[in-house]
Order: sequence, then C-alpha cells, then structure tokens
Amino acid sequence: MSKSEDFVLPPELGARLTGLPRTQALYHEDSYLREFEAQVLKSVAIEERSYVALDKTVFFPEGGGQPGDRGTMELQGISFDVLDTKPLGELVVHILDRPLQGEGMPAKGAIDWPRRYNNMKHHTAAHIIFSAARSVLNVKELRYMGFQISEDRVHLDLNRDEAITPDQIREIEKTANLTALKQLTVKTSLTTRDAAVKRFGSELGLTEVTPTGEVRLVEVGDEDVSLCCGTHVRSTAEVVPIKILGRLRLQKGIERLEVAASKYGYAKFSEAADVISELTDLLDSEAKDIVSRTRQILEERDKMKNEMRKLRMSIAESEAMQYLSNAEVVKSLKVVVKALKDVDADTLKRMALKITYSDQDAAVILGSSDGTTHLVAAAGANLMKRGLNIGEIVKDAAARAGCRGGGASNLGQTGGFHPGKLQELIEEIRGTIIDNISKRA
Repeated sequence: MSKSEDFVLPPELGARLTGLPRTQALYHEDSYLREFEAQVLKSVAIEERSYVALDKTVFFPEGGGQPGDRGTMELQGISFDVLDTKPLGELVVHILDRPLQGEGMPAKGAIDWPRRYNNMKHHTAAHIIFSAARSVLNVKELRYMGFQISEDRVHLDLNRDEAITPDQIREIEKTANLTALKQLTVKTSLTTRDAAVKRFGSELGLTEVTPTGEVRLVEVGDEDVSLCCGTHVRSTAEVVPIKILGRLRLQKGIERLEVAASKYGYAKFSEAADVISELTDLLDSEAKDIVSRTRQILEERDKMKNEMRKLRMSIAESEAMQYLSNAEVVKSLKVVVKALKDVDADTLKRMALKITYSDQDAAVILGSSDGTTHLVAAAGANLMKRGLNIGEIVKDAAARAGCRGGGASNLGQTGGFHPGKLQELIEEIRGTIIDNISKRA
C-alpha cells in the first residue's frame, strides 16, 4: 500500500460532493473505536479510485500533522482497502482502492488499529515533550512551528533562537518521561479559540495558522493544554518510554526535535543499552565508569598521536639530511629533488626547511601524494641574498599547471593538481631555480 502522502483529492471532487451534510466524527467521540457501521452519503468513482463520504466515521482524516487513517470498508458485500482519509470542508473522504459509484448504501468500516494507535501515542508524546521543553528551556512563549507524525516517530518544530544543548535534550527527555509516568488523564473538549485563549493564554502555543471559531481542546493532566484536532490516548502511561532521537536546526529561530514513543521509544533505549553493554565488555569496565574510561583512552590516544607525529618528523628530518648529502651540485648551488609517497604537506615543509637551514646554498623541491597532491619548494639564505624568490617561482609554475600556489621568498607550495603532473612540475621548478641562479652568478 502506498504512503498517505501519495494520495490527493481530485480537483473536481468538491463539486461532485457539494451539498452533503457534515460527517459525524466518531474518532473524536471515542478515539479507541476500531469498527463502525454507517451510511454512504455518496461514492464517486474517478479513474481507479472511489472517494466515499459517510454520514459518520471512525477514520481520522489527515490534519494537524497526523496522517489519515487506513483500513478496510465493506460495501455491497465487497471488501475495499481504504488507502487514505482526507478532509474536504466538513466532510471526511475515504479513498478506496477500486471504483464504486452510488449513494445510500450501508457501509462497515475498520481502521488499521496498530497504525492508528501508534499515531495516537506519538501525538500525545509530542504534547508532553512540548510541555517539558517549555519547562526546561524556561520559555513561556514557546510555540509549535511545525508538526508531523510518521510511522516510528514524530517531529515538532519549536521557536527557539538558541540551539537546544545536549544537556537540555537529556533534561527534556527525563522530564517528559517522569510526566508520562504520572499516568495523567488526557481530556478533550470543544470550545472556542477566544474562550481557550482567555482561559489559558500563552500556554496554548498558538501560531497564526491555529484555527478560529470552534476548536478542540486537549488537556494532558495539568501539564499541557493545546488546541488540537488529532486523536490521543486516554492516559500518559500508554506512551512511555519517550525517547528524543535528535535535534536539528531547521533555520534561524526554529529547532526541530524528533521523538519516538512507546515500542519505538523502547527500541531506541534498547539499542543504547546494547551499545553500553558492548562497551562495558570492550573496556572491561562497569557502565558507570564508561565515560571516564573512554576519556582516559582518548587522552592516551592523543598523547600517542603527538608522540608518533614527533617521531615521524624526526625520521623525516633524518631522511631530509640524507637527501642533502646526495644533492645535485650546480656550481655553488645544491639542488635536492624528490618525489615521495604518502607524505603530507606539513611534513614536506618540515623536511624542506631542515635542508635549507642546514645548508644555506641549497634549494629543495619535494612532492608527494597522500590522497591529494602536494609540492613544497624552499631556498637557503644565501640564495635569497642572490635574489631568488622561491614563492614567485612556485606561483608561476602552479598557474601554468592550472592551480594556485605561492609563498614567501624562502618557501613556496602548491597542490591539488593531477598526480601525473607532479614530476613535470618538480622538473619545471628545478630548471627555473637553476636558470635563475646561473644568471645571477
């Protein structure tokens, strides 16, 4: 069966269902009703689908961030799949999987209860999270900026200039679960928006899209109150555990929280528990000591990385001095040229400077590729006194190779070119250095 968002009401349907009385919303009278009998006000066949309006229904029509119900419907002794349920003015339209034209016939319907019940639990859990967030963040004017229930989670978007921190996320989750465990009664009633605002004010979390006129009030004990058209559980105990899966900064001023409730929340807590259990085995540590043990390991790793880096640099400098002992000698100029493998730019720079500091008449060109290409060239102090500017030489050669480069008079570098050009670029810079010094001899 396709996802509910795949289904839309045909544009011509409104004209064909005009004049019908309002559908009685049994799902609001008792959200736990699963089956019902009703009368078909009208069934319209359009292409391969039927669009059925009943005098009453248990099927919740998509709205307020809650998906429309699915299920089955029996008409004229034939069982149809209800693919989705949509609102059309005051009518509830059931989208059936096959065409059927007619009116006045009896209907029997049954919703996909596990799916509906998940939606109910996630809807109520979102209200509890909203209340917990308002308390933890200490934001009285907190508002819903978006809301959507999916199969295994619900996301709610909140007005928030500052990012919600990990510590705040944990506190919101804890507060929400403690609230749910109070087994608070969830009550619904009809009122007007003006009356609700007069009674509850900013606690309602209203936005400019909140409907006016007659509205449905949902109260979660004395913890949360809101205007909501969705279906809810009777007791907050039905939604535990509640797990915040993560947060996302949608845009400036809007924070999104993703939340899983009931069996989906439990599944996420169970996954976390499994990870902790595995870590305790790997670290040979108790759960309460995992964080401190992990910090210790990370500190030891960082220390080892620094020691390894120092060792690599020492080895690199030692190798650099070997390259100098085998340098090409052109008159008074010593030229070191080497293409290496898997050496990063910082190490190449360290090797090049080691050579030129050790011999002020030396010029060095080192290249390598460690996933990207690097080239470093350096010149000793005596060569700079003779007017050699290694940064300009590298810059010009890099430009001819189609990349950027440059540096100071004693050191230049480039990179990011095709590995096949490395040797060619090294030779070009070598030739330029030798020609430059020869002219200044």
